[in-house]
Amino acid sequence: MTDSMCFSRLGMVDLSLVYLVPTFLIPQIVGGLLLGVGFVIGGYCPGTSCVSAATGRIDGMVYIFRNDCGATRFWGSLPPDRSVSRHSTSMGQITLPKLFDLPYGLLVFAGRV
Repeated sequence: MTDSMCFSRLGMVDLSLVYLVPTFLIPQIVGGLLLGVGFVIGGYCPGTSCVSAATGRIDGMVYIFRNDCGATRFWGSLPPDRSVSRHSTSMGQITLPKLFDLPYGLLVFAGRV
């Protein structure tokens, strides 16, 4: 059981007040694939690229620079109201337990096995 679940059961945390970011399936899948491909091509994830740049490695610095350029280019390509995700595959606020109709404890246990 996660800490938040334990605190919820003890009455210390009200999980209904925890904000969940809405799920927009297609934009989140595309974004995840783009980030994953960038990680594979660059050979770094964001944390390790920052560490390598901080230690003076040129490839880490180039990776961070290219990452920032790509993010800026993508952000600049969006419509002025930044509403791309609001119009595609909105699923609301979902969690795996809600999606699969399973108790939280079972998924936590399955994740630790």
